[in-house]
This record gives sequence, C-alpha cells and structure tokens, in this order.
Amino acid sequence: MSTLALFSSLAQTLLATTPFEQRLQHCFGMLADSYPQLDLRLTLFNEPDARPHVVLPLHRTSAVWDNTRMLQVVRRRQPVVIDQHTAPALPPSPFTTSSIVASEWQADMQCYLGLPVQWEGRLWGVLEARRNGTFSASERTLLSNLLPLLATAIGESHWGRPIHPTNSEQQLDVRALTHDLEIAPDVISLLTTLLQRAIHGVKASAGAINLVDREHGEYQLVASQGYPAASGISERALWPWNVGVVGRVARTGKAALLTDIAHDSEWQLSTPDVRAEIVVPVRVEGEAWAVLVLSTNREPLFSTRDLYFIQALADVAARPLQRATSYSELLEARMQLQQTLASLPLGLALTDSEGKILRTNPAWYQLWQIEQPADETALYLPWDILPLLLKRLSHPLELTDFFAECQAHPDETLELALRLSEPLQDLKLRSTPVKDAQHQITGRLVVIEDVTREREIDKMKNEFVSVVSHELRTPLTSILGYTELLLAREFKPVERQEFIQTVYDQANQLSKMVDDLLNLSRLDAGQIKLNRWVVSLHQIIREITKQLNETISEKHRLLIDIPEAIPPIFADKDKVRQILTNLLSNAIKYSPNGGQVALIVRELRKVPPGAPPLPNERSVIIAVRDQGMGISEDDLPKLFTRFFRVDNSTTRKIGGTGLGLSITKALIELHGGRIWATSTLGRGTTFWVTLPIATELARRG
Repeated sequence: MSTLALFSSLAQTLLATTPFEQRLQHCFGMLADSYPQLDLRLTLFNEPDARPHVVLPLHRTSAVWDNTRMLQVVRRRQPVVIDQHTAPALPPSPFTTSSIVASEWQADMQCYLGLPVQWEGRLWGVLEARRNGTFSASERTLLSNLLPLLATAIGESHWGRPIHPTNSEQQLDVRALTHDLEIAPDVISLLTTLLQRAIHGVKASAGAINLVDREHGEYQLVASQGYPAASGISERALWPWNVGVVGRVARTGKAALLTDIAHDSEWQLSTPDVRAEIVVPVRVEGEAWAVLVLSTNREPLFSTRDLYFIQALADVAARPLQRATSYSELLEARMQLQQTLASLPLGLALTDSEGKILRTNPAWYQLWQIEQPADETALYLPWDILPLLLKRLSHPLELTDFFAECQAHPDETLELALRLSEPLQDLKLRSTPVKDAQHQITGRLVVIEDVTREREIDKMKNEFVSVVSHELRTPLTSILGYTELLLAREFKPVERQEFIQTVYDQANQLSKMVDDLLNLSRLDAGQIKLNRWVVSLHQIIREITKQLNETISEKHRLLIDIPEAIPPIFADKDKVRQILTNLLSNAIKYSPNGGQVALIVRELRKVPPGAPPLPNERSVIIAVRDQGMGISEDDLPKLFTRFFRVDNSTTRKIGGTGLGLSITKALIELHGGRIWATSTLGRGTTFWVTLPIATELARRG
C-alpha cells in the first residue's frame, strides 16, 4: 500500500464513529502491517500538568518505554528526534515503568521519534515511535500528518473522561448541575435544568434542548429559552435528523462549534442576530440521546474551551438522563396498564395464596353491584364478599365450593357459571394461578365477566329457531299438500281455484315472514335509511283503510278519527304506511272475537298517562285501539322484545314470529318518535305512537 493510500485509510478510521480505542487499535494495526520495524505508543493527557495516561502501546521488542523522552516532548511542545549517533545516556524518569534503564533501551532500539498531539494551544497527547535504524522520510511525514487527526479524535471522544472546567465558577456549575440532576423528577425537568445551567455557564443569549428518537431518525424540541417568537423555535416540534447541524450531531454523536454561522450551509435557525453556536450531544453508551444547542449574538464568541465545558455538562447529564428515561418508560407502562385495567369490562382481583385480595380494578365491584370497601386489602375471598351477595345468591354453596376447589388445586384454572337475582344477572368466574419469576405459585387471578347479554342472545336465538321453524312449517305444509293434490289429479274449477288461493295466501305469509327477517337484519346493520318529506296522514290512512277493507272480516269494524286540520308530519311515507299497517293488522289479528278497531289521530298537546319521556318537539299522537284479548301487566314490558309472543292458547293458534312490534318500534324511533302500549286483560289494548310534525326545525334535522 502506498503512503498516500495508507494515510487515507488511517484518516477514515480515525474519523469514524466507532469507539475511540477500537479506532486506535485499527490504526496501529495498519501501521504495523505497513512498517513492521516500528514500535509505537500513544499517551493521552487530560490536562498538561496531569499524570500521563498510556492508552495504546505496540511492543515489538522486549524493551520498555522510557518516559523521559516523552516528558521532554511535553515540556518542549515540539517533536523530539533521536538517532543512534546523537542519543545521550539519560537518567531514569520518575514515570519509568521498569528497572530497565536508558542504556538498555539504546542498545535495543537506537532511534526515537516523539510528536506532540496538540490543537489551539492544548496538548492532547504524545505519539512516539522507535526502531532500529534511522526513520525514513515517508515514516516521518506520515506520522506528522496524523497529528491533527489524532487531536480531533481525542478531543471528540475525551477518552470517556470529562474535561475539567477551566475556572472555579464552572466547577461550581458542574457540582450544582450534578446535584440538580439527581433530584430532577422527570426527563423534561432534567433537560430543562441542563439547558439553564449551560446557558448560565457560557453566558449564552439563548439555548434549546432536543430529545433524539433513534428508532424513527428524528429529534424533538422539548425546551428552549431566549429565542424570539419569530425564530421558528416551537416546543414539541419534530424534525428529521438528516437536516441541519442538530440532526448531524444527533446522528453522529459528535459535538459542533459554529463560529461563522452566516457561511454554514447546515445552519437552520432563522434568527438573524445569532453569530455563533455550540451543539453538543448528551451521549449514553456512545449514542446521542439528546442534543443541547447554545446560541450567542455578542462578543466574545464561543471558544473551544466553552465547547469542552458544555460537553462536560452534557457528560454529567448522561447517567441521570438514562435513569430518568428508564423511570419515565416504567411510569408510562404502569399508567397504560392502569388505564387498561380500569377500562376493562372484566372484573379482576389478584389474591395471595390464602385468598387475601391484593388488588382489584373498578369493574370487580361494579359487576358484583356492591360498593368498594375503604380497605379492600383486608378482604378474603370468598368469605368477606359472600355476606354482601347472600340476598342475590340462589345457591351460596356454589361460590364457597368454587373457591375451596381453587385452594385444593392451586395449579389449575377453574371456572364457575353463577346466576344472581334482583336484578337477574349471569356471571362467569375464572380463577387462574399466578406465578413469580421462579415459576412458584404466589396466588390467583380471579376474573369475573357479565354474560347476561350473551345468555339473552342465546335465548333469543333459540326462540328464533323455535318460532321460525314452527311458523314456516304451517304454510309450507299447506303449500306442499295442496300442490301435491293439484299435481296428482284433476279437480273441479271451483275447488281448483280454492286450492290455488290457499297456496297463494300461505306463500304470501311466508313472504311477509322473510321480509320481517330481512328488515330486522337491515335495522341491526344500520342499512335502513329514511327518505323523509312533508307527508299528509290523511293520504296514508286512506290508502291503508282501502287495503284493509278488502281483507277485514265481517266481525270487525274499522273506525277512523282524524281531524281535517291535522298538520302534516315530516316522515318517510312508506315507513309510516308500514308502521300503521302493522299496528292495525295486529289489532285485528288479536281481536279474534271481532269488535271495533279504532285509529285516532290528534296533535299532541297533553301527554297521556303511562307515556315514556317524549322528545321536546311538536308531534302528532296516533292511537290504535282494539277490543281484543288484552295483555297482562307482566307481559307489557316485554311486548317490543324480538320473538316475544304472549304465551296462551289463543295466541298460539294465531301464530306469528314476534318480530312485527320490534320492527315497528325501531322504525318509529328512527323518525325520532316513541311507541308504548296500555292494556286491560280481556278488554283490549291501545298502542300509542308519536311522530314529528313538519316544522322548519324538524326539516333542518
């Protein structure tokens, strides 16, 4: 490898972002490969008057290094070159690390080259080389040209050791910052404290501090001070780290001193009077976790010594920042866990191995419908909760036996279905063992779930299957029977017409049943939309009564009572026709002995007895009254439940899916109206409906 190519490789290695010692080892290895006769050593200094720190010797002989020559380089701050003709015998140095004296060194390695590593008047270290025979010109040139690169690498890394402040005031700032960071409650407070101390330490006119998000390649401004409102500085703003000086420092972890901002292509801040900036990373394990920015607009501008001091402050903040970040992450995880547990619909109780409650979530007591005690950790399951539930438990021993079984089988997951009364409530209990880090059982987690709704759905599903299978069987039997007869032989025209009419009527009944089921499905899916207009009730009722008069029996009388001056409603005409048809058909169907069926319409001025809370708007009230069998007081609350039918011999003969009233109620409520019923057993039922009048407010929606 040529000398120029070797120097290029050395420069790239020294300016890389890998750990400092690793870079030096790599560089010394390349030098040893290219110049196997050389023996090298690098010694660092934190301060010129401090004890030297040997970081990397490369021994190719058994001779030890004599620190006398190195100290000569330190005193002179100039290169020291000794060859085999000029080397005098020197007394041992107080820093000599062996009893081997200078004469022994001279006999083994006769030529010496010592080079000071310095920058802007500061001595960072001494690079030494020795060999048998005179140094070549290429060796001297190469080693001399490495000195600025070594100074840069040493200055940026500080070899893991903070730079000592240059004056007593700065020393006090470091001590004060160390104390303040120990008591900082969170990351933002810690970084704000660091920012304030840094601004004070170098008399900066403004400053800002950013948190680095390495995962997403961005940084966020968390605190700033001293910048004008028009500067573009906004707290909590996110910036990509591939832009600007701050981004470069965040990526590389290397500090920057900008003394000529006007000509710096990476400078982003739009404040015109800023003249110099210091940008330093707060490094944790070699990576920038935060970036501190200090700005000044006055003389004297920032110096290299100010940069070292601010980096020292940032280094002091590294461990507290790591600790505060870990604490914040733990606190955030705890808050998320608490919020999750608090919002869960499941009741949770953590107990020890004896059944003592250690912790619960709010749903635990809500599902039992009992008040949370002041000191819940003094309770034991099930003994302390059992007295609170006795009135609602049909079989108290179920609960005690369940927890007794949990105690007898601590390593098993057990479940219990429990039914409570007043109000009716179906609960599902699940108890599972809890283990520690050593996989030892320490207690149990008891989970309680309210499955009342699920049981109701199961019951409704079973009722649906029962009702639909029964209601389908009757018309299908008629259809199949009559069509089979018609196919088997010929009938007289009158009989044939009667059979066909029966098949048509039964098929029509099946069609209505399918329509009900489809409407129910669409209502559940929210797919039914209203096409609302200003609608006249007179027109709708005329159409309905004409249709009903063709099918109503001679035993029933239909009475229509609607004033001429009734105002129009704001509704979907087809849906209102469906609502009234359902109610009138029900009134006729459940009056098997005949009688009067009345349809009465009025503008709502006085709320009738038994009405639910009504919307505060102008409405019409429609009453559909029959003189049929009536409904018992116990059955009235269930009347609009899906698949519900009054269970008696008459209603079983009448049949029906039990869906008509639930669909009617849903359509009315889509309009913003209400429906309810009043009834006297054996004397008839009245259904009441309210629908909004077509006012300007109603039309606007």
